[in-house]
Amino acid sequence: MIDLNRKTTLEFSNMGLFTGGPDWIHPETRTATYEIVFVVKGKAYIEEEGVRHELAEGDVLCLKPDVIHRGYKKSECSFYWLHFFAQGYDGIGIYRARVRDFSAAVVLFKQLNHLASLQTANALIECEIAAFLLQFTQNGPVKSKLFTDVAEYIRINAESAESVAKIARRFGYNADYLSKLFAANSGLSLKKYIDKTRLDAVCSLLLSTTLTVKEIADRCGFESDNALLKFFKYHKKKTPAQYRNAICLSHTNNR
Repeated sequence: MIDLNRKTTLEFSNMGLFTGGPDWIHPETRTATYEIVFVVKGKAYIEEEGVRHELAEGDVLCLKPDVIHRGYKKSECSFYWLHFFAQGYDGIGIYRARVRDFSAAVVLFKQLNHLASLQTANALIECEIAAFLLQFTQNGPVKSKLFTDVAEYIRINAESAESVAKIARRFGYNADYLSKLFAANSGLSLKKYIDKTRLDAVCSLLLSTTLTVKEIADRCGFESDNALLKFFKYHKKKTPAQYRNAICLSHTNNR
């Protein structure tokens, strides 16, 4: 258990990855814990306290403890579920939100699922959960619309070989100006931001698919699998295979 601010505590319980078939409907359930639902494929239809939620890929819902929730429509979907106990949850938590970076969130939950399977890293899991929740409640300074537009373009095209020069030409701005804009709004130069987004896309494919390194290299615009290997080792200090194998354990349930 971690104590965040003497008013808010958070204690991890358990988690897993659920995959439902085309005729699956969420059963009527009530638990003693909060439950984060993070949809990674398809749509999930969940009703709680008379409110119906249609959750698509990238949506997050935090179900309340001791409150009945149920499905209201058949759905074929896949989502991570994560149970935790909390006091003062309103101080850090969210009810419904959408992740800003889907690939990075998928990698995070895959890593958390791996840590949960080890049953020895609850404190680390709790810190990651708190950080994940706090990102939705910390407004911070208002970001430039140009930064937001370019960042969204980079996210959508994360699996493409988009260069700084190409993006600058697309948006009609000087590359140095855009790099300074990104440094001011994200703490990263435009080149480093592109690399991070591309790396997140590679990590997501390594953890969520059985594609070979060569197939991932082709999909993500690398000249060769050796180019991807060099890029990945530079940023992660390990090979793609080592990264994939290190996070191979997970709690998965199917219906």
